[in-house]
Amino acid sequence: MTLFEYCLGRLLNSQVAEAIDPSRAKATGGRRLGSAEMTQAAVTLLAVLAEAGHDNAADAQRAYLAGLARLYPRLNSPYAPPSDRYAALDAVWPKLDHLEPMGKELLLEGLVAAISHDGRVSVAEAELLRTVCASLHCPLPPML
Repeated sequence: MTLFEYCLGRLLNSQVAEAIDPSRAKATGGRRLGSAEMTQAAVTLLAVLAEAGHDNAADAQRAYLAGLARLYPRLNSPYAPPSDRYAALDAVWPKLDHLEPMGKELLLEGLVAAISHDGRVSVAEAELLRTVCASLHCPLPPML
């Protein structure tokens, strides 16, 4: 499966499920970004995004560190993308969707920092950012 196929499937799944049962759509949550569970989910998402947007590990690591510095300035978490990116993404969506609005905003700022660190936006990064925004019920940043 390609990243494009995964993102398309994720978007369709969430859109159809929420159209069938609108009560499943959550615009806001109450969880804080600083909790251990949310930190792990955000770091995993950041690592997947960095890996997806770069052809080599060194560039991906630089993107990851740029995003991490924006999201968690004091956290020392090494770049370690998951071996199964799709399973990892499936695990982070329900957690991150329960973030409070400020947490979602800060998460997006960290993701945008990772994407824009090299001055360009790859197709994979744009697709994944759209999927993140749809999955977390928040607006897409104007950078795209």
